[in-house]
Amino acid sequence: MDSEKAVSNWYNLIGKKCLTFYKSSQDNEIIQLPRLLEKIPQGSKILDAGCGNGKPVAKFLSQRGYDVIGIDISRNLIREALKNTPEAKFKIMSLYNLKFPSKNFDAIVSFFAILHLEKSKIQKVFKNFNKSLKNNGYLLFSVNEGKEEGFFEFFGKKVFFSAYSKKEIEEILRKTNFKIVWKGDFFFGKNKSKEHQLYYLARKR
Repeated sequence: MDSEKAVSNWYNLIGKKCLTFYKSSQDNEIIQLPRLLEKIPQGSKILDAGCGNGKPVAKFLSQRGYDVIGIDISRNLIREALKNTPEAKFKIMSLYNLKFPSKNFDAIVSFFAILHLEKSKIQKVFKNFNKSLKNNGYLLFSVNEGKEEGFFEFFGKKVFFSAYSKKEIEEILRKTNFKIVWKGDFFFGKNKSKEHQLYYLARKR
């Protein structure tokens, strides 16, 4: 089974339900954004990599005057994003195949998208993030802490997930020429679902 196709199909079917379930995680994304915004100029160009339905991140940023482009592999979520956040631009695009010029963005944010990538391919994704950022640009992202990788049933359908240790993520950042500026933890718990989420703010070297 192709992992990316499985993720796209899963979000097309269950995206709305998933985003509602993880509302407290989305609230935490907004809490973390000022750590990034205090480091970049007003009006900066920001890529929301794995933007979902355009809320809350792309909407929060675009309403504050930032030039936001959101990408996602779910056609249905991009359709919703265009309705929810008309101030931003949105495209269907894979994180495995970013199609932007070099040094194009002041910052990249990516919440709960990297956790759907295959570990064998993640270093290439971070290299492309680095290439797409302007000199001294910033990357703010989250992943889940753990050792898991593979297809798991969630909300009744199979989807691909990967989790990382802090050591793994920090080694990937080092190898792809990012310097860690800040890191933090967020613990999500709802019903039987419990997650240790890792947040990182890193600067392009």
